Amino acid sequence: FADDIGELATSTFSYSSVDTTSGVIVGGVPRVFDPAHDGWREEAFTEYGRWGLERKIDTELPERNEFSAWNEAVTIEQGQTSSLVLSSQIITDSLTRNIVEATITIQGSSIRHEVALQEMWAGSLPRMRFYLHATLAAGENVEYEYLSPDVLFAKDSSGTHPSVLMRLDASDGDAFFASRNDHEQLVTSGDPNLTAYVGNIAGTTSDITLHTFLIDSDPCADTAVRELAGILASDPAGSFGSDLATPSACLSSNAWEILSTAEEPQITSITVDERVTTPSGSIRRFSLGGLPSFLTATIGDSASPATISFDFSSEPTLGDHPLTLSSWLETTEGGVTTRSQPMTQLVTLTISEPQPEPEPEPMPVEEVEEAAEAPVVAVVSSTPSRPKKDPVEVVDVTPTPAPTISPIQVRPAEPETLDADDTPEPDFRLQESSPAQPLPAEPPQLETQAAEVPAEPTTQIWATWWLWVLGGLSLIWWGWLGWSARKNPSPQVM
Repeated sequence: FADDIGELATSTFSYSSVDTTSGVIVGGVPRVFDPAHDGWREEAFTEYGRWGLERKIDTELPERNEFSAWNEAVTIEQGQTSSLVLSSQIITDSLTRNIVEATITIQGSSIRHEVALQEMWAGSLPRMRFYLHATLAAGENVEYEYLSPDVLFAKDSSGTHPSVLMRLDASDGDAFFASRNDHEQLVTSGDPNLTAYVGNIAGTTSDITLHTFLIDSDPCADTAVRELAGILASDPAGSFGSDLATPSACLSSNAWEILSTAEEPQITSITVDERVTTPSGSIRRFSLGGLPSFLTATIGDSASPATISFDFSSEPTLGDHPLTLSSWLETTEGGVTTRSQPMTQLVTLTISEPQPEPEPEPMPVEEVEEAAEAPVVAVVSSTPSRPKKDPVEVVDVTPTPAPTISPIQVRPAEPETLDADDTPEPDFRLQESSPAQPLPAEPPQLETQAAEVPAEPTTQIWATWWLWVLGGLSLIWWGWLGWSARKNPSPQVM
């Protein structure tokens, strides 16, 4: 019998030691077998899988009988699935003896223990309690979360070691996780020594199954790890043996957009969280998967941040295109290049047409102060005018010199020498005539803001009606004097 088969590797994890007598496993480092590259974290367990039966008595340190194989069948397939079938008897005392067989399967990112318990002597199994120890490498940095009494999630607050999810089931008895020293006390954060128990077994047999999943992740993916743990806990049998993808959240770009009309390559930067460091002598590489046939991508990762240059090789298809962005740390030492710290991010690439340029906003109109209006001058005729019935039309004009109308000079008529026979007698009967219009005491006042439109020359002449009356009266006066002189001639001097 081989006590220790040494290092054992699955497709995603590597264990430094597997003991075929006790079934104890040590290690659990994230490491992809092919192509070989390391993960982010260190080992998950200081020791895992030491198990047996303990007396069902309420003492702080119960008496435990540890399993040790009498028979074993071991199948080792490096990078694939390895299994150990170990069987034995656990003899507690002369009256208590049970037959046990454990099938331990190590595959992908998980470990499964299937333990069959069967009493050899009547009443042996109900007097016992199943236990299995796990010592987490996270030590005092371990943090626990009970998803249920039979489901426990553990993570390392320092981010150094992988997270662990464990689910325990039993066909007979109560399955739960508790403190190693006291099955009635829950295991608490900071205590790396936890124990899986199945107690209160009433029958003669009990089939116990413990699924354990190891989850590697980048420093930013705590939320994604917790979500994955919930999925695994809901269906451990369906997820067992799978190669769990490394949850990643340090690649902060998950959406890119390029234009379909671009003639030159379009460049996009790849942003990485500051918690991701690149040691001296290493370089972070990137690759892009899922490109459509009409698109090519060139990655420039020699400087930080890395860039991706997109170019169309044929007519592009508009819309969203899912891509997979992958990254890893590449280190070359002694001529040997190794990879580690993988990251993966799903990215949506949107190919769209350019948006039309918005119309320019109208220029703001500057308020211009209006020029002060020219003063309105009221033009009043210097000659009194006859009042008019029609309203005066008010015209707002810039003052202009009004035309000057010279008054008509009336020259007194010279006395004529009339023949008494030719001169008709004047008619002294009353003649109908319009009464004389009195002159206004003052010129009519117009509103200060109104201006009188200069009258036509004819209107100006009639505006001097009083001169015409005076001239007419003068002629009548002189005519009457002439007539009177002829009718009554002066006596001649002899």
